[in-house]
Amino acid sequence: MQKFIMIFLSLLTLTVHAGERVILSDEIKVVAEINSDTVFCSEIGYGAKELKINIKDLDGKTILDHSNYRFGDPSRLPCMTAGFCKGSFGDEGLTVEDVLQDKPGQEKVVVKRQVIETLYKAFDNVNQEYFCQREITEKLTTVIRGVSFHHQRNLSAEKFPLEKCSDE
Repeated sequence: MQKFIMIFLSLLTLTVHAGERVILSDEIKVVAEINSDTVFCSEIGYGAKELKINIKDLDGKTILDHSNYRFGDPSRLPCMTAGFCKGSFGDEGLTVEDVLQDKPGQEKVVVKRQVIETLYKAFDNVNQEYFCQREITEKLTTVIRGVSFHHQRNLSAEKFPLEKCSDE
């Protein structure tokens, strides 16, 4: 057991935030289908029931994959969440009807996107050296029928020489 703990601890990497910058900030114009097939409460990818919308028109227009396919959503469609559904944690929360409003149809929607680069100074216990680690985050936000939706994906573990994390 002690050997296992030592091996586990040696694999840990210590990281310290070194800086971040917005590398892209733009808007994506899409058409969102608003109906009971695209707007629903789901736990897939979130751990608790959240009001979710699948936006087929976002497919191929983002840098990272915003579907929850890897978490079990068979639709493979890009999605966004508005927050917890009513009943998830008591009487507060959102309902599908907050978006549907008895008016299924299509809406022209502007999705705001930010792509953020974050750098971390890290120490690799295995190789006993410092390095710079980069993470890319793509954040999406929009408002559909008065309800704010958001989604975020991260891509990380890219290593660079330590100098990349230096203050400029």
